[in-house]
Amino acid sequence: KKDRRYLLFGAFLGGVACGNHVSVVFYLAFSLFVLLLFERKLVRIFPPLIFLLAFGIAVYLYIPIRANSAPPLNTGDPSSVERAMNLMTDKRDRVLRPQVVSEIAGVGSGSLESFFRSTQGDLKQLGNEYHVSISLLGLLGIVLLSIKAPLLGVLLFGLGATNWLFFKGWQPDPWQPLLVSLAIGTTILLFSVMEVCGKQRQVLKHAIAWGVLLIFTGVRGFSLLTQKAQLSEMKTNRLATETVTASLAGLPQGSGVILEQSWFLALYLQAVEGVRPDLTLLYLPQLLYPEFFSKVDLVSRGEKFLSETFRRETQVATANFSALGACVAFFSKSLTTLFVEPVASLNGPLRNVTTLRASSLLEIVGEKHEPPLVDPPYFGALSLGLDAISHPRLKDDAMNFLEARATGVADYLAQTDQFPQATQVLREVCFSSPEKECSVVTINNLAVYLIRQERYKDAVAMIADFVKERRANPTLLQNLSLAFAHLSPHERELFRDGFSPEIMQGIHRILVRAKQ
Repeated sequence: KKDRRYLLFGAFLGGVACGNHVSVVFYLAFSLFVLLLFERKLVRIFPPLIFLLAFGIAVYLYIPIRANSAPPLNTGDPSSVERAMNLMTDKRDRVLRPQVVSEIAGVGSGSLESFFRSTQGDLKQLGNEYHVSISLLGLLGIVLLSIKAPLLGVLLFGLGATNWLFFKGWQPDPWQPLLVSLAIGTTILLFSVMEVCGKQRQVLKHAIAWGVLLIFTGVRGFSLLTQKAQLSEMKTNRLATETVTASLAGLPQGSGVILEQSWFLALYLQAVEGVRPDLTLLYLPQLLYPEFFSKVDLVSRGEKFLSETFRRETQVATANFSALGACVAFFSKSLTTLFVEPVASLNGPLRNVTTLRASSLLEIVGEKHEPPLVDPPYFGALSLGLDAISHPRLKDDAMNFLEARATGVADYLAQTDQFPQATQVLREVCFSSPEKECSVVTINNLAVYLIRQERYKDAVAMIADFVKERRANPTLLQNLSLAFAHLSPHERELFRDGFSPEIMQGIHRILVRAKQ
């Protein structure tokens, strides 16, 4: 009667089953520890060590799996060691969020106010995704476990809270690890009720167990049989959902859209939420490999066109652009517009390709191993498209990603001595609208490109406007001093009133040090 390992192990399995998250590795390791070793007095000193080890494993497993589930977060060559190191370290996060590196207030700022505000949003989201009863029952179960086994109760609560706090900075599911703990607590409570009932009537105990199992399995099985339920489970990324919704909303009536990374979200929005039912959604790999996808029902509209195209024999190992070309020709003849989603973009903007030749589509769709360099107006359009994102923190996060993407293109152009083009790329990102505000890293890169072109006056004017209401970064101040030194005395007087005394003192110190 004292051995309740079956209860604890069943509770852990129940929690793992309810939580679709890589951090379940932690709970699996802990459940095996409870099942095999908990009754031995010698190993009772190991739970803290198991906690640290499993939590670390969960962290390092979460990052690469997170990248695989969110293509916009992937950086570098897909087959390179560099990309592997980006995924296994925090380099990718630092690259994607330059504002955090520069200690600029915004997304990722560690203020207490932003923490409580984001926590409130997480709890609201948790309530929308799952019934509030699971939180109450889960907490009761954890309290019950703490009474029966205080060490396990404290560890379980600590696991859920710590996991949640760590993953809180990652979208889209910071609450999922916490849900696992609550589900475990709920299962513990259920098992305890069954145990109490079983002391009175053994039949009642088994009836409750089998009843709960059948109800849960039946409801779950029925939901998986419906296409809408399967699609709704894919809607987890709020940032991607908002950008895809904004992209689809701006398309002309009856247009066709070729998608890849946003395919499932777009299909969910159309099939479940009724967003733009007039659009024809096409899956890019299905067009490139029609033979491979011939028996897969992925397209809900445009069946006539697809049935004619997929009859052609196509090599599975090599992409065939004939179907893509036929798709363009089909929409051109029907006088409707066809858009394609660039693989290397953040779910947009969609490009109009109806007037292009099939061979030109490769430049827009992009090679897998070498994403194409796009023109500066493309980044300007993408920057303006971010205005459609309503949530300020999501907009900041998307802007940070766009900066990282544009900086890579600008660096490549600068390395090939194309400084005017590099300058134009960053200008399109940072100054496409008055509301845009780039990080100090991007502004500093732009200043360097202007100085390399000997456009000293433009560099000083841009930096002067940027540092009006903030402290100057040391590197930015160094470049400001370099550009300021090349101005004429008259031009210096024009800019002098726009700088604070602290900045002017910094410029003076740098110039004096340079003369020495």
